[in-house]
Amino acid sequence: MTEEQIEKKVVDTMVNNKLLAQDESITRDALLREDYGFDSINIVQLIVLLETEFEIEFDDAELTMDHFSSIGTVIRLVQQHLLRESFNV
Repeated sequence: MTEEQIEKKVVDTMVNNKLLAQDESITRDALLREDYGFDSINIVQLIVLLETEFEIEFDDAELTMDHFSSIGTVIRLVQQHLLRESFNV
């Protein structure tokens, strides 16, 4: 899966599950808390949705705001998981 495909799937997942409005200006650099108003419950919802959509499981050490601060950091985290899993097959 390419980075662009991952980005599209992450954003679509967030929009389809009403974590982001479709008409919002969605950029990789925008901060989830500051720009989109995410709180801790929204972050947990996002984690569960991503684990389900991408069939991955985040390690406890990855569940930090550093990894969930922006759409870009979320995309990189998912991409790293998918790369790791492709080598572990």
